[in-house]
Amino acid sequence: MTQKERQERSREQIYQAALEEFGMHGYDAVNMEQICTRHSISKGMMYHYYSGKDELFLLCVERTFMGLK
Repeated sequence: MTQKERQERSREQIYQAALEEFGMHGYDAVNMEQICTRHSISKGMMYHYYSGKDELFLLCVERTFMGLK
């Protein structure tokens, strides 16, 4: 597996975790630490790819409206 493929897999793992958390608990009840803890994602990896909760939430909204899963 190439580095690019590993990075894409990591981004997708984080996205799926965020989508699940936002879907189950709503925006206000979710934080980055909760996503990391519940889905075994390191904080370092999380913040390497995403700057924060807002960026992740907007990604989830964008992909949902575009019909991407």
